[in-house]
Amino acid sequence: VINPLGALPTAANPVGYCIDQPSVALTANADPNNTLNWYTVATGGTALASAPVPSTVVVGSTFYYVSQTTALGCEGPRTAIEVIIHPNAIASFTPTDTIGCPQFTLTPAIINLQPFPANNSTYEWYANGVLIGTGAVFPGYTIVNENDMVSIVADSCNNRSVISCSSLLY
Repeated sequence: VINPLGALPTAANPVGYCIDQPSVALTANADPNNTLNWYTVATGGTALASAPVPSTVVVGSTFYYVSQTTALGCEGPRTAIEVIIHPNAIASFTPTDTIGCPQFTLTPAIINLQPFPANNSTYEWYANGVLIGTGAVFPGYTIVNENDMVSIVADSCNNRSVISCSSLLY
């Protein structure tokens, strides 16, 4: 009698965390009466005693592998699960012209965004607390009063970095 191998387990993939965020044990779905086997290598190796809890202290990707063994002892192929640790968000711009009189028009060249594409998934631009645009290119804004403020919010992995410019430009 030849018994069938366990099917390929299903799992969320990829799994993402922010750097230094607490993590939980990886999960996968096995067929009824089957057991999961966790590995740190794609082939060979020894199964871990339990599902791994990914470390979040270093930015980057790590792969874990899971298979399932049938009640008759036949282990099937491994599913790869990528765990991605994202860096903290960084918002930064360096105005190239910091002196002007109202009405002073800010352009992308004046704002001079310092992009951090590896750190930020989105950019939001605000003027006096009101959203004026999104993306890595400043949408432009005219300073009307000396207390007007322009801000950028960079988001990544539920972390936010905010930098504002107010009394510099008047």
